[in-house]
Amino acid sequence: MSSGIPLGDIGCGTVEIRGDGRFYEWHIFNNGRWALRKEDRNREYMKVTDLYFVARVRDGDRVVVRFLQAAKGYRQLEEDDMPWKSPTQEICCYQMIQGLYTQ
Repeated sequence: MSSGIPLGDIGCGTVEIRGDGRFYEWHIFNNGRWALRKEDRNREYMKVTDLYFVARVRDGDRVVVRFLQAAKGYRQLEEDDMPWKSPTQEICCYQMIQGLYTQ
C-alpha cells in the first residue's frame, strides 16, 4: 500500500504513517515539492527504517516490548485476512512471528 495518514500540523511539516506501521514522506525539514530551494525538493533526510513505534507493557515482573510494524517483506493486515471479525467489533494489535499472525 502506498498511501497513509499524514501526521502534523499547519506550518509544522508532516510525516505519513502507512498500514505497515512505518513512517514515509518526511516533510519536516522544509524539503519536498514545496521547498523554496530546488536542490532541497528531492532530498531525503530520513529513511523508512529510521523511526518506528514501540509498545512496552509491564505485567508484574514480566515486561514485553513489541515493534509496531510489519517485518520487512510482509504486508499489512487487510480485512480479508480476518473474516471472523466485523470492521467495528474491536481494535487490537497484531504482530508478525515467523509468518504467523498472533494477537
